[in-house]
Amino acid sequence: MRIIAIIGTCALFLAGCYPLRKNLRAAAQLEQNGAAQEALAAYSAIEARRQGNADALLGMKSSAQHVFDRLQDEATSGYMRGDFPAGEQSRIDAQAFKDRMLLEGITVEWSTLFDMRRNEARNQWIDNLYAQAEAAFRSDRFPEAGALAARVLQHDPARTDAEHLRRMARNEPKYRDGKRAFDLARYTDAFRILAEVVHDDPYYKDAFALHHVALNKASYTLAYLIVPANKPGRFSKDKTPKPSNDELLLAGSIEQAIVQLEDPLVKLIDRNHTDALLAEQLRALTGGVEEASAAQAGKLLGAQFVFTGQVIVLNDDRIDLRVTLIDASTGLIHVAEQVSAMRNEVGRTRDPKPLLMALVAQRAAEHLKSFDRFDD
Repeated sequence: MRIIAIIGTCALFLAGCYPLRKNLRAAAQLEQNGAAQEALAAYSAIEARRQGNADALLGMKSSAQHVFDRLQDEATSGYMRGDFPAGEQSRIDAQAFKDRMLLEGITVEWSTLFDMRRNEARNQWIDNLYAQAEAAFRSDRFPEAGALAARVLQHDPARTDAEHLRRMARNEPKYRDGKRAFDLARYTDAFRILAEVVHDDPYYKDAFALHHVALNKASYTLAYLIVPANKPGRFSKDKTPKPSNDELLLAGSIEQAIVQLEDPLVKLIDRNHTDALLAEQLRALTGGVEEASAAQAGKLLGAQFVFTGQVIVLNDDRIDLRVTLIDASTGLIHVAEQVSAMRNEVGRTRDPKPLLMALVAQRAAEHLKSFDRFDD
């Protein structure tokens, strides 16, 4: 009976081994026929059922290396035909496969020649990109040249020639626009355009020198004059209109707002200087704003332009101000606008007037930002 039991046990064991050997042979046949992906799947299925099976693990490693070699070949093919991005995508796919196999305990190896081929293809592709960037620049296709140079730097940040070319592609069109404006005596435009070039590259051609000359020609001296309202009891002993305290405070806010523009073209004359001559000029301004009188005041103050402000309404609920910008040499009016500020714009506060003054002053000063003294 014992012998019969042993024979029965061996029969059951052989019956269980037969499907395993059959499946291993089928997986090996797939691998021999070049179906490495299918063979890998077959070996993986066997290993999942018979964990630790040496033949299944060996088959997995062999077929996985074949799959990995094929992915490397696809990447190399892209490199060899000059399509580096396609080769890189295949390399990424190969690396992802390698990482996935490692999680399953299977190690696959890169070809010893793979990195060499990749580097050769990479360098050739980068050189070709740079040549295209140079050709685009020579043909005045500056955005294209800049984009190509940027691609070179993306793959090789150490390429100083590409960084130089990208900067040239960025600055050359601006330089040309600035130089054209300078030659046409549009010095304000020239100054603002060339400022961008100089900020990016102070040594770009003669941009710095042109920018400096344009600054001197485009800058102007400016005086701010208060135009007091003509109201009873608002005159000094010599019959000169006398600014109210609020008008003086508003004038201070406007001058501060002009300074805060930080416009290098505006040279604001000191308030103490203007006050010294203001009384005499206010006699001429009695009864309203006379542009010729304001222009004369500007001349006496040494200002090329006069910015005046006349209060229309000034209280805790609103401020309305009429501002003008006058050429002191010709009397020509360049700006004539009304600016306002309302209490609901400054929120709830016990003393809204200073906030309203600051807001209306800012809006008044904004009219100087777009001023170009060379506009016809």
